[in-house]
Amino acid sequence: MIKVSITSDKTFTPPGISPKTQKPYTFRLQTGYLHEVSVDGEVSEIPSKFEFFVEDGKPAYPRGTYALADSGVYLDRDGKPAVRIILTPLAGKKD
Repeated sequence: MIKVSITSDKTFTPPGISPKTQKPYTFRLQTGYLHEVSVDGEVSEIPSKFEFFVEDGKPAYPRGTYALADSGVYLDRDGKPAVRIILTPLAGKKD
């Protein structure tokens, strides 16, 4: 299980211009903290901050502790493993 902590339900929307179409685009990002596990099975004492996409029309994840869902792991169009951040709440784990 890969544990992720969410400390705020706030999202931010960095603006951008598509280099291909020259049209503006927006997307929402949320910040999480990944509790990394080393090859030796050691859990890091300090989780690593990362940002992930929040799908259009979906609410941000509320504050809490989550597990990275197995359903978020898939093969991309080149057949390489990829991860879409899908979180499932850990029972009884509210931060």
